[in-house]
Amino acid sequence: HRKLGPSSLTMMELLTLSSRPQLDLTQVNTIIERDPSLTYLLLRFINNPLINKRHKITSLKHALNFMGEVEVKKFIALLALANLSESKPTELMSMALVRAKFCELAFADMNTHNDPMKGFLTGLLSLLDAMMEQPIEDLIRKIPISDDVKSALCAERGHLRDTLLLAQCFERANWGGVKKLASKHALKQTKLHDYFNEAIKWAHHVQASTTKT
Repeated sequence: HRKLGPSSLTMMELLTLSSRPQLDLTQVNTIIERDPSLTYLLLRFINNPLINKRHKITSLKHALNFMGEVEVKKFIALLALANLSESKPTELMSMALVRAKFCELAFADMNTHNDPMKGFLTGLLSLLDAMMEQPIEDLIRKIPISDDVKSALCAERGHLRDTLLLAQCFERANWGGVKKLASKHALKQTKLHDYFNEAIKWAHHVQASTTKT
């Protein structure tokens, strides 16, 4: 397996764009068009049956419009992390992906007003220190993410932090911890188990989509 990756410069451009409140899909399209490997990865990602069962998408513009702003932002974050973790064991990336999807689902379940993207980023970036071998506090200063995501990653209490703790409880089969956090936020444990299973499946598919066989 060989990882396909865009250039660091392209990634920086995309991350800068995705950090803005409103994502300009036309600009994203222009940047991705310049990078064949990125176009390939995006089309492969969007045609994954777990992400899109109904439509065969063959053009970059169609893919971006079909995905919409939130999913494109997620895709950019995934690519950035995959780039950073290239030399690290794939288990780290797998765990980060599972956490991302699980935290997204659990955070949205805690409160309908919650922004699921914040949960997603909290989970996705939670292993950044292990990937980069630097303290998380130093790393997150360098990336454009919201303050509440930064707080959660720096172990400050709050709902986002609790979604991450829930993910860690599942990883360690700490069912007492799951029960405690579930009751704290009035979440159904059965639902949380479903979320974790869904996250594992999703992570597997995403990794399969971003690896050239």
